[in-house]
Amino acid sequence: MVGIAYDLEQDTQPMKYFPVIRPPAVNPLSLETPIAESPESDRSQVCEQLLWWLSAAGSGSWETFQAVCNRLEIPQPRRLLRRLQLLGHLTVCADGKRWQMQPPSLQLVSENRYVLYGQRNASLRESLQQFGRLAEIPQPGRDAPPCWQFKPQADVATAIAKLRTSYPALAIRPVEPPPRWEDWVATLDTIDWVPLHRYRLKRYDGSAFADVRTAEETGFYELHEEGSQRQHALFYDREQNTWYSGEWYGLRFLALTHLSPKNLSVRYARNHQELSISISQRWPLAYERYLVMQSGCLPCYNPNTQELIYQSIGPTVQQAINKRLPLFSLEE
Repeated sequence: MVGIAYDLEQDTQPMKYFPVIRPPAVNPLSLETPIAESPESDRSQVCEQLLWWLSAAGSGSWETFQAVCNRLEIPQPRRLLRRLQLLGHLTVCADGKRWQMQPPSLQLVSENRYVLYGQRNASLRESLQQFGRLAEIPQPGRDAPPCWQFKPQADVATAIAKLRTSYPALAIRPVEPPPRWEDWVATLDTIDWVPLHRYRLKRYDGSAFADVRTAEETGFYELHEEGSQRQHALFYDREQNTWYSGEWYGLRFLALTHLSPKNLSVRYARNHQELSISISQRWPLAYERYLVMQSGCLPCYNPNTQELIYQSIGPTVQQAINKRLPLFSLEE
């Protein structure tokens, strides 16, 4: 008990209340409307800062990823999440609600040249600089973490052995090829029941989404909830009478294989080792990631031809793609 003259504030330390601003609930598998940006904008460093934070956290929810991006003032976090998947830094569960960083790994992309994928930190950077030359190459749009290219010292075997002794968590492994097309289709999640009466439907016709009364044909659909801004993107297979969910670009590509498979095409410049794909025919994540990880760099965009250009695509990679994605005509 204390006397009436005792001042309680003398033994207390009031804490200021900070309201937690929760990001709106959105579908992490959908895409955001592009915003106008200055072509001179460079987010390489802030994206690198994000990657270091993700590396320390290891894993988390989509809401956590979105909140950290908001804190770092990085726009369009869903697009960045896909870029990080393409670069092999992290994986995302099928429903898009959780992400997990990949362990650090060096993958050989050319003679005596490796690219680092997965987790990054200051200790790993120091080890790489100690046993070779580390080059940080900005991404084409400067809207993702730079590519870390590592060139070991003259004696490659000794340099790699010392590097792994200094940083045991580091692995050395090749780029894994994508699945066969039928195996990829089998990975799509099925939706048990879709209450179509609650939605306004749009079907992808090969170039845009057009209003339809109901889902009568196989294809890629947008489902707009009445009285709400929420929408879903699903693929409907009429023969199986089944709805599928998955990554947006993957579902669109699947729709193109049903609409106009003969119009799917790829240009390959063997001398320059470049593979070009129309941006309107962008491949599913698993196949595009295989292309990106050949160099560690995202594709360049050619506005004149409206194509995505992937670098360091050797004949062996091109042949592997032909076997696993035999749906397009190859132009050389």
